[in-house]
Amino acid sequence: QGINLQKQSLQVEGKLSERDLTQNISTQYIAVYGEQQMLRNTEDVLNVLGKEEMILKKLAEQGVYREIDYLSFLVNYKQQQLVNEEKKLQLKNDLALLNYSCGIIDTTFSELDKPTFEKNNILQPEQTVFFKKYSIDSLILKNNYEQIKFNYKPHLIFFGDAGYLSSFAYEAQKNFGMSFGFNVNIPIYDGRQRYLRYEKIKLSENTRGSYVQFFRKQYSQQILQLQQQISSTENLMAEVQKQLSLSDALVQANRKLLLTGDV
Repeated sequence: QGINLQKQSLQVEGKLSERDLTQNISTQYIAVYGEQQMLRNTEDVLNVLGKEEMILKKLAEQGVYREIDYLSFLVNYKQQQLVNEEKKLQLKNDLALLNYSCGIIDTTFSELDKPTFEKNNILQPEQTVFFKKYSIDSLILKNNYEQIKFNYKPHLIFFGDAGYLSSFAYEAQKNFGMSFGFNVNIPIYDGRQRYLRYEKIKLSENTRGSYVQFFRKQYSQQILQLQQQISSTENLMAEVQKQLSLSDALVQANRKLLLTGDV
């Protein structure tokens, strides 16, 4: 039973390692996708600035737009280009790290699909692999208790031995031999060692129970916190989309005014 529980414990450790790897890959995937979206936004800004640069250059050559203002805009434009190149480099590095974590040998640049989330499949604490570890720990402590209990039972051991001494060929019939016996072990007094071992197991079980209660509370709190964060983020994304639409409309309006020299 002890070997079986040790096997189950190793299996749980394997599942925990697998879960940690999956979580790290998921986190890295989300980070790379976020950088990919940021790069797209930066390229959109560069596209707008590039069109604006051509217009301002003509206006500066015609004397409508001051040359020093055009140069200030040009410096900002070049800085934005540098930021865009830095984001590209960061995205490539993080994508290479994602491939490395997944065991993929690929140095080509590829765009990631939008990650999907499942919010309905929420496990109860008792269904998680973490709780399985606590359950096995409890069985191990119970098995240790039974082992101590078994070791203090009376033992009767029989043993035997037989053989042939082949070094001497003379009177071979006298080279046979055998022996047997038995051993009786009856525990009488051990200096309260058994009691102390029982108390140690009891303390370990109490500690395990405290960890289980803490895990239940922490797990429930994290689930509620994550649900709240997801809901707040979705609401924020909706507001951001509205702001982006207004900003795009403002850019288009200013572009028309810019062509006529009114802005």
